[in-house]
Amino acid sequence: MVTWGHRSSRVAAAHPDRVAAIGTSLCSYWEYGPDGVPPLGRVEVLTAVADPGLVDLRGCSCCSSYVRLGYTPTASDGVAIVATMPNNSTYVLIPGAWHGGWAWHPVARRLRAAGHPAVALTLPGLTDGDDPRGLGLQDAVAHIVAEVEKRDLTGVVLVGHSWGAFPATGAAHRLDGRVAKVVYFSAPVPTPGTSQNDLVSPENAEYARSLAQSTPDHTMALPFQAFQQVMMQDEPERAQRIVFDQLLPQPGKYMSDPLDVAEVTTLGLPTAYILAQDDLALPLPGAQFAARLGAEPILIPGTHEAALTHPDHVTRALLSA
Repeated sequence: MVTWGHRSSRVAAAHPDRVAAIGTSLCSYWEYGPDGVPPLGRVEVLTAVADPGLVDLRGCSCCSSYVRLGYTPTASDGVAIVATMPNNSTYVLIPGAWHGGWAWHPVARRLRAAGHPAVALTLPGLTDGDDPRGLGLQDAVAHIVAEVEKRDLTGVVLVGHSWGAFPATGAAHRLDGRVAKVVYFSAPVPTPGTSQNDLVSPENAEYARSLAQSTPDHTMALPFQAFQQVMMQDEPERAQRIVFDQLLPQPGKYMSDPLDVAEVTTLGLPTAYILAQDDLALPLPGAQFAARLGAEPILIPGTHEAALTHPDHVTRALLSA
């Protein structure tokens, strides 16, 4: 048997004398129809490899390399197909503060190319022209729930980026039977009764509240200097300006309302934590948030805006989480 990874497995299949059963690995790939789409299902292959120089599974998440090559391995190539499961996972992507679904679009397109439906949501008040007055955290939670139910989604992988983890966690508690996994991407992992503002110093929390109260619509705008230095540092200023110009003021109560639900771990769902290595925007180290899940963070390159600057890495992390 041979392992299917990012190096050509057909090479290993051509040299059975260099392949022996000295260990096992589990890898998966998407089996495609005659034209490459749509995906028919995920095939799990159990393998054993003697020569690591032939095949390398490290970093292999969805093994999309040979799908792109138009080559689907079969049992005659030395693969033992042990299970076939329907492709019923849908990624529902929740953006962080000041952002809309547009911030997830590069990742969503890549997830679809790998065979997964993906929906990038924009929360109320964060579409250009919205009226954000009166919006609170529960409005964001309700929007996610309504979108998932309206689309009749099941097998949902719910992904929250940054502040988006708060409404995502709240929605997970209300979508029993529809959510299969919750993933936190460079995000807080909320504890009961806390808000985003509770994660920062009392001085900064009071500044945020007073800022929202001082505007007619009770929103908070993000200054460019803060965005440049904390959320997208080390990127060219032209790129920073392009992203910054898409941001909208955040409804103040999105940040100050507490999330009054139990820890996500009480739901009995699989969870994962992805951390951009150069993220300076988190109020605590990402590893501390991941520890709340009992997990080690999956590290990827990039800043807080890695979904835009490193979408390939974010997509691979999501597929392997």
